[in-house]
Amino acid sequence: MQYFTDPDFPPDTEPWKRPREIVGNPQFIVDGASRHDIDQGALGNCWFLASAAALAAHHPEAFHRVVPTGQSFNFNDGYIGRFVFNFYPNGVQQTVYVDDRLPTSQGQLVYCSNKATPNEFWPCLLEKAYAKFKGGYANLNGGHIKQALQDLTGRPVNVRDIRADKFGSAAIFHFLQEGGDNGALIVAGIYLDGPGDGQLPNGLVKGHAYSVTKLHQLTTPAGVVNLIRLRNPWGCGEWNGAWSDSSREMASLSRRQQEELKFHTQDDGEFWMEFKDFVRNFHEINICYV
Repeated sequence: MQYFTDPDFPPDTEPWKRPREIVGNPQFIVDGASRHDIDQGALGNCWFLASAAALAAHHPEAFHRVVPTGQSFNFNDGYIGRFVFNFYPNGVQQTVYVDDRLPTSQGQLVYCSNKATPNEFWPCLLEKAYAKFKGGYANLNGGHIKQALQDLTGRPVNVRDIRADKFGSAAIFHFLQEGGDNGALIVAGIYLDGPGDGQLPNGLVKGHAYSVTKLHQLTTPAGVVNLIRLRNPWGCGEWNGAWSDSSREMASLSRRQQEELKFHTQDDGEFWMEFKDFVRNFHEINICYV
């Protein structure tokens, strides 16, 4: 059989393999798309992956405008090694076709993957389509959350500088909670504040983007606590301060309260923190109403 080979996006010096050469039973989407499907690889494209994870988590309909349904690796479904994605620069749909050859090293994907479900390939094929859309993988190294959200949704994005906000953390929390309740995609960023980047002692990462996956007001004996849940697109690496997985605050909760938060201790990159700590550590919030 002659598989589709994209003449407009050929392999570079890395060996590029089709999914059937990487795993035994490749699937496009396994049990629906979720934010946990996306794990960042060797590209500095957290700004795009955090935005894509937010879309997958909160808007199935909008997600499938970007990632059309009916695509698979099944020959009976017409698999020929070609996949299609849509982006929406300036609100105008632009369709991108790619073949399914992906950069690998020692038989492993170099860039985005799903570590928990390694035979699920929509995340890395979406990343490849966006790389083609942007002119190459190298052009995904560094970018703006606002641009990614606009390209994925075609909708305007409201960017708020947390440090310059004069309304206080409680007002910002309620603004974000209202946005989340109304279906907004929310992605937060930490700037490179000073020389170098990398993981801080508190577990957060400078020069990095995080999906905001939930806001919650929790009633405790000490009063109401405003909490925010975020996900690191690395799929690991979490905040280790108050209300983190191993914190005394989380351990003090009843099982019912932990279930209310859908709390678990797995290092999957998703964590809770108190909103006042979020405001102290993060610099920018991007809000997109789909």
